[in-house]
Amino acid sequence: MDCYDYDIDNEVPSLGQIAEAGLGIQGGTVSHNPATHDGIALPGQAVHHPFLDIPRDQIVFAGLLYEKTSLQLVHLEHVHFAFVVPLEQQDHDVGEADEEGPKWVIMNATVYQQSNMIPPYEIGDWVLRTTKWQQPAQPAQPAPQNPAYVARPKRTMPPRSLVTDDENLQYLFDLPAADRQGIQIIEPSHKNPTRPGKTRGKTPRSSWAAAPRNYLFELVELAMRLLNRPLRFHDYEAITEALNREFRGKIVDGIAYAEKGVNPVNTYVVKGIEFRYDELVKHLFPTAKQGVEQ
Repeated sequence: MDCYDYDIDNEVPSLGQIAEAGLGIQGGTVSHNPATHDGIALPGQAVHHPFLDIPRDQIVFAGLLYEKTSLQLVHLEHVHFAFVVPLEQQDHDVGEADEEGPKWVIMNATVYQQSNMIPPYEIGDWVLRTTKWQQPAQPAQPAPQNPAYVARPKRTMPPRSLVTDDENLQYLFDLPAADRQGIQIIEPSHKNPTRPGKTRGKTPRSSWAAAPRNYLFELVELAMRLLNRPLRFHDYEAITEALNREFRGKIVDGIAYAEKGVNPVNTYVVKGIEFRYDELVKHLFPTAKQGVEQ
């Protein structure tokens, strides 16, 4: 059983905690029911072991002799003790004696007290050797996977504003005013952010899956409707922030979304598939001169 230490100088359990943690104290006696303490299984139940048929009036732990007592676990409140189990290999050479070993140890719900009646070097080979009980290793938890992006329904566009806004597009323009509180704004860089280990410090090129591309043009249309004008370069800062916020940490078409910079987003809209942007401008502003405010 593990050296599950309770130290009076540190955290010392109450009787209630000991009862819950170790060996199932019931009616002033120690039962042989396993129990747990803070999620750790404690070895309170007698189990089969190849060396348990060896007389256990005495045991050795940390090179020191311990003798069986009639004490119960309930008597060890607020003292330092340890849980031990028999060594698989009963080699009598267990190293140097630990003079600072605990005064009390517990094995199979039996309390043993450190004894100085026999020097460590005179302890017989037939006395059961024990070691600390080691908590079984917990299985490794799989690394959390980024969630796959689930496309939201296309938003219903508001009517075009009757007032032209000549200021730069404001961050969080895509959210209703009531939903903006508490939203963290991560201002985008002008270039695509580098990705250590993937781009070797160089600015990566943008790749556009269908979902980010369609959402980008949804943001572009919404922005122009709210501003009542074609877009200018600095408007793309808020558009890029909204795009990255929507897809950050998501898997899109089987690939983790790579955040975009303002320059690549602007270039993609006005040059990458220029006809789509121009058609949208013509639709919203039939009398506007094309290309002037891009």
